[in-house]
Amino acid sequence: MDLEEVKLYLRITNDVEDSLLKRMMSVAEGIISDAVTGYDEKIMNDRFKAKAEMCQMALIAELYENRNQGGREPKDYGFTVRTMITQMQYWGGG
Repeated sequence: MDLEEVKLYLRITNDVEDSLLKRMMSVAEGIISDAVTGYDEKIMNDRFKAKAEMCQMALIAELYENRNQGGREPKDYGFTVRTMITQMQYWGGG
C-alpha cells in the first residue's frame, strides 16, 4: 500500500497532509501487527495481505475523520475494523 492509494481511498487530491497520512499509515499497520499473532508470517499470504491492507485503509479513514477530537474521548473502532482484526487473529492460511 502506498500514499497515493490512501489518498485515493480518502478522496484527497492535494499534498498538504501527506506527512500526516504517512504517520497514520504507519500507526494503522502497527495496530494490526500488534493485534495479530504471527503477523509477519501471515502477511506473506496474498489473501491475508489484501485483508490487512483493507483494514489499514479503514483504520486510516477512522483516524483521519476523527483527527480533530479536541480532547474528547476517542471513538471505538468500527464493527468492520474489529471484525477484520478478529479474522486476521484467527487466520488459518486459507
